[in-house]
Amino acid sequence: MRKILINTHFIQRCLFCLILSAIAVSILTILITKGISFLSIEAIVIVSAYAFILYLIFASPLQFFLNKNPKKFNILFLVIYLFFSFLLIFFLFLFNNNDTGPLYMSNYYIVSATTGIVFWIFDSIFLQDEIFLKEEN
Repeated sequence: MRKILINTHFIQRCLFCLILSAIAVSILTILITKGISFLSIEAIVIVSAYAFILYLIFASPLQFFLNKNPKKFNILFLVIYLFFSFLLIFFLFLFNNNDTGPLYMSNYYIVSATTGIVFWIFDSIFLQDEIFLKEEN
């Protein structure tokens, strides 16, 4: 089994990417689904906290895996992020809305696409420019 060496610069940039992604997703999601009247500091903080936790649990391992071969704004990475975003949001909507299925809700598509695209953009900007992860033989 090969060990992968992770440096602290990678962890800092990864956390920065997660925080900025969570804030951007929360602002965009609130604006698109609820409107500007619901945009407040409290709403942004609450939605950002949820988004950060979900990004940390589900997107970070995927980001770690994709950073082994970094490529800025790679369309394949976007498709992978969108696939997992749609899958995760599907299960979240499925368990939270018992009356209608998530596939019949427009917010499902908006939130899923927004979370995947925003994370892909910040990942490409902050982490896909150099190789942070090195394998030890």
